[in-house]
Amino acid sequence: MLEKSGRPYKVLGHLGKGKFATVYKAERDGKQYAMKRVAIFEMLNNKSRDKCLKEVHLLRSLDHPNILRIEHGYIDLHTNELVMVLEWMSGGDLKNMIRRVKKAGRAFSERQVWRYACQIAHGLAHMHERRVMHRDLKPANILLSADNCIKLADLGLSRYFTEHTMEAFSKVRLPPPSRRR
Repeated sequence: MLEKSGRPYKVLGHLGKGKFATVYKAERDGKQYAMKRVAIFEMLNNKSRDKCLKEVHLLRSLDHPNILRIEHGYIDLHTNELVMVLEWMSGGDLKNMIRRVKKAGRAFSERQVWRYACQIAHGLAHMHERRVMHRDLKPANILLSADNCIKLADLGLSRYFTEHTMEAFSKVRLPPPSRRR
């Protein structure tokens, strides 16, 4: 299921924190990674724990240039955390890139918009061919590499469909208008 990798990773710094997860920049053998550590046993219900484990399995099953690659996934027995070592995306996320471009008073070229849209569509098409729906696609979950390549990330809410699934239903709740940006 989940394996422990060989040599340890050196944590270089803190990148962000959520309710149960913390993401760090890490490196091993001169290569950089994002390390997501999830306090899986602090979660109150099995559904949340299963969602985290599902993300590891989905990432492993989706080998595509426009989907974030997982390098390792394992349970750290010393800290009781699920550890996901992910490929490093030095370009950050699309949400922050949009903010930077807007703040600079610039705009994306039409060519760049089409390039990003095509890469997102290719990643989604790969997922759909494997009967996986992302369900949380937003600029914050679209990452960029150093060479401006798009990668779809955060598959924790994704859903896998069997060959018997005919249709899917999802409920979407928007934040109140005062919190939308």
